[in-house]
Amino acid sequence: MSYGNYDLKIRFAKQRHNVTEYNFRVRPAWHQTTVFKIIAILIILISLLSVFLTFRVVKQRRKIKAEQSQRQNKEAELKALRAQLNPHFIFNSLSSIQGLINNQQIENANTYLADFAALMRSTLIASDKPLHSIAEEFSALEKYLRLEQMRFHFSYSIQSSPEINEATTEIPPLLLQPIVENAVKHGVSALGEKGIVTIKTEKRLNDLVISITDNGNGFVITEENNGYGLKLTRERIQLLNQVFKSKQVLFQNASSTGTTIVLIFKNWF
Repeated sequence: MSYGNYDLKIRFAKQRHNVTEYNFRVRPAWHQTTVFKIIAILIILISLLSVFLTFRVVKQRRKIKAEQSQRQNKEAELKALRAQLNPHFIFNSLSSIQGLINNQQIENANTYLADFAALMRSTLIASDKPLHSIAEEFSALEKYLRLEQMRFHFSYSIQSSPEINEATTEIPPLLLQPIVENAVKHGVSALGEKGIVTIKTEKRLNDLVISITDNGNGFVITEENNGYGLKLTRERIQLLNQVFKSKQVLFQNASSTGTTIVLIFKNWF
């Protein structure tokens, strides 16, 4: 009999009016109890949840592994781009030394060569690091600008916002170098003492903004009209944005008079 409450009624054939009633209960088997059913349901739910979580963890691990692999590939490409920037920088510097020698400025050429060696050392050290401080970047830029100043006689200024700690705020190394080179070569090289190159940093909410301005004749920066250094810079920024997904770098040409290149480091603070 199935479990439950029962009423048993009995009467004799000779005394049909005389009915005796017995009440009894059949207890459920252990596997039919409510407690067992609740436990069984919980076990099934926990098992399903475990399977789901295991599948989710495996999927997440695969995703993390794929992202790590992609990140490593992008970092390898970034290293390759930085390696390309060094020869480009060396070529421009040696061209500057050659220009001094051709103009019979031997003493300046020797000074340039000595400063160039020091600059190359700091540049090679910087190229091995994914990030370095703004102070280190500006130190290398100032060495470069002093060297080019000997040849073209322009003036320059580096204006840093007091809101920014240059020693602790880091940016990708050599990112500004090709832009500053472009400002010198295409902007102020023909202006002599009238040429001015200005590098300025500021903080806009959580963003770091660095602008490089020259007062030359203007140089339209487009995808089709890029110098080699600027082409590498654009490619490097694209890779950086794929590696640092939460921190994007924007490249803008904000020229009015002369040329102004603005780099916006989003969510950098």
